[in-house]
Amino acid sequence: MLTSLTVHLFPIKDSVLPPTMGHYIHAVFLKILHQTDPQTARQIHTNSRYKPFTVSPLQGNFIKLKKDKLLIPEDTNCWIRFTIMEDEITSAIVRFFLESDSSLIRLGNDLFQVTKISTHSGINGQWNACATFREILDYASDDFNMLRMRFYSPTAFKTTSKSNGKSRNHVFPDQVYCFQSWVRKWNHFSPITIDEKAVLGFVKKNIRSTRYSIETKIMDFGRYKQMGFVGECEYKLIRKKSGSWSEKQNRLLKQVSALADFAFYCGTGYKTTMGMGQTRREVSDEIRHVSKDFLSRN
Repeated sequence: MLTSLTVHLFPIKDSVLPPTMGHYIHAVFLKILHQTDPQTARQIHTNSRYKPFTVSPLQGNFIKLKKDKLLIPEDTNCWIRFTIMEDEITSAIVRFFLESDSSLIRLGNDLFQVTKISTHSGINGQWNACATFREILDYASDDFNMLRMRFYSPTAFKTTSKSNGKSRNHVFPDQVYCFQSWVRKWNHFSPITIDEKAVLGFVKKNIRSTRYSIETKIMDFGRYKQMGFVGECEYKLIRKKSGSWSEKQNRLLKQVSALADFAFYCGTGYKTTMGMGQTRREVSDEIRHVSKDFLSRN
């Protein structure tokens, strides 16, 4: 089961934190998991190439201070988002909040009081959901001409040069990099395999980025900085001028649609467990300008 949940909290006193807090949320997630399932926490921390979770940056109405700091006044309502791709981890995280004697969590040096955990519609309902891989694939539509994807937190892809072997970060919503990110995570966690070579070949031939409204932002993780893009991109399906799709092409089209929906749970690109790459498929007919106050303040 794929799960997206939000945790609601507030600082017990005025808190001053850096704008980039994804590494703090990452530490909170692993600490919670370690308290309820230490073996799984150790495995995730040391062994897993593809982590079975993502986290968002801390959300709320904050006050910008000098020296690149944010003031979060006492009792300010805030929230964070976790997505989880394995059932036992979801159970462990939910169990912590239901059974823990203390509802305090620490972000950096400051304590926050947890007020509720939301897994269904309601407050921030658009960010709460659950689904199986089979449901995502079965409900995916193959009747579309455009995919609209929104990247809410800085997103980047780590690539390796074929000439010298050096790695670099790619900060543009290239359709192949996006679908490569999604299909590899899908195949790592899903019991239903999607042919990566076939689906990426279909994307290269039939999907084009046609319009985008993005900007770059820098996330400062303390020991290093990471640039990424935020905003929206439209990917147009290049259909045949005549004739219909083959059965194989229709199947690939449905898988492309499913992977775009899956991005809501798996995120996109690099460091999604540190608050980067928060993504969702949009349904609006208009491409909007970058949000200034929702999952993109970093």
